[in-house]
Amino acid sequence: MSMFSASPRRPLPPDRWRAAICCGILAARVAVQAAEGEAVRRAPVEIDRFGVTADGRAVDRFTLRNASGMIVRIIGYGATVTELLVPDRAGRLADVVLGFDTLGPYERESPYFGGTVGRVAFRITNAAFELDGRRHDLTRNAGAHHLHGGERGFSRVVWEAEPIPGAAAVRFRHRSPDGDQGYPGVVDAAVVYALTDDDELRIDYTATAD
Repeated sequence: MSMFSASPRRPLPPDRWRAAICCGILAARVAVQAAEGEAVRRAPVEIDRFGVTADGRAVDRFTLRNASGMIVRIIGYGATVTELLVPDRAGRLADVVLGFDTLGPYERESPYFGGTVGRVAFRITNAAFELDGRRHDLTRNAGAHHLHGGERGFSRVVWEAEPIPGAAAVRFRHRSPDGDQGYPGVVDAAVVYALTDDDELRIDYTATAD
């Protein structure tokens, strides 16, 4: 029976009808909002603002979740993994990576926690190399040497980011121009973080040089 039906012998006054209809509409709206809220909580990728860099660039944080409750959080600054929450045999989550709770330490300090390093990982002695008979001098950020891509390497820039539809995955992109930190040529780099229902964090890197 409809919630708005009434006995024909005792019809509802007009004001009672209006109240009943308004209550029904309100209940429907609350139900829709609750469903939308639940959908957001269960979304494979959630986005929020992690902070703003010293030069005014906004940095978003992307939270990926899978069916078993595993969670990974990645920020656009350096395409950096900040948290990796993994369930133990009892289902309790524990963060198994090092990271900071705010953006500032990622800019001010140099631990390279969870970052995407480039163009080169590790050290280039005397901050120089030869390619096709031509010497290239790089930025010196480790005494006389060049470390992890230089002062503004891949882990020190804000990457463009986009969630991958229908998956707990995010693609980050960065263009390194010719001469960046002393390196020759343009490099278009991308990294995809994907969280699977087998509790795997997949990280796929690609780069194209001109």
